[in-house]
Amino acid sequence: MIDHALRFTVRRSRRAFVYPATHFASRLTDPDLPRMGERFRLRQDFDTSGFSRNVRTVLEALKPILTKLGEAAEMNGYLASREVSLGDLAVAAHLSALDYFGEVPWADFPAMAEWYMRMKSRPSFRSLLNDRIPGQPPVSHYSDPDA
Repeated sequence: MIDHALRFTVRRSRRAFVYPATHFASRLTDPDLPRMGERFRLRQDFDTSGFSRNVRTVLEALKPILTKLGEAAEMNGYLASREVSLGDLAVAAHLSALDYFGEVPWADFPAMAEWYMRMKSRPSFRSLLNDRIPGQPPVSHYSDPDA
């Protein structure tokens, strides 16, 4: 069980950071790129029993926040405002790692599913969806911005 927020690494970041990070690691200033140090938390009642142990651990850690993120996306259009933010890109990048293997039950989180489709359609996010793990193809819907 993970009882804390999660942080993760992205291939490209922006020349900015958010506490607890203490530095940035990029010269890029593109506002569509995430800051260093972003953190994330799944709905408490979401059933993770059908997933592998490692995926269950991650899903359990995300439960408390996916519902709140979905509510924010419904209210604002994006997670923090009416415009995409670094937080949107960071959350979408994290979820795409699970989605690559088909491990996100989007039907249980319809607001997040709609938000994720919008994020997948963004030109700044499309390059991430083209990444592949050698010997492990993604699920069929992974690169489809409408799925």
